[in-house]
Amino acid sequence: MNVLITGGLGFVGSELTRTLLLSGDVTKLTLLVRSQAGLSGSARFARLCGHWSKFVEMPLPAQCAKVECIEGDLGDANLPMPAGEID
Repeated sequence: MNVLITGGLGFVGSELTRTLLLSGDVTKLTLLVRSQAGLSGSARFARLCGHWSKFVEMPLPAQCAKVECIEGDLGDANLPMPAGEID
């Protein structure tokens, strides 16, 4: 299953992201995220993985490799989604 999550690094979205990765049902998980505090979306996801490893069951690196971070905002008219990615 391929999944797109908006806000996947926020409070609720990060738990959904972690749960989906641990379920093993996800082939590809795309996160639409905003850069924040000078960090790219990918850097924010890496920071989140570090947080998970300290407090909760952590998805394995192979599961985390299924994640692709796309930087953008739903309010942007030119959302950076590749044409072949949207059905």
